[in-house]
Amino acid sequence: HNEHMGNQILRDTHGHRIAEIQTLPDGRQIIRDANGHRLGEFDPKNDVTRDANGRRIGTGNQLASLI
Repeated sequence: HNEHMGNQILRDTHGHRIAEIQTLPDGRQIIRDANGHRLGEFDPKNDVTRDANGRRIGTGNQLASLI
């Protein structure tokens, strides 16, 4: 699979896809659930993770906590 750009698939212990993290060209990462619904995003420029409503979750990449 494509490492340098694109999507990282997160799976549970049974190998089922539970979420996907998409890296945008500007470096932002968007996490979506298995149905493609946006759960939140991480902005590395500001080092902030936000939920789907734009509320600040905290600093650093905390996308996995949104699953």
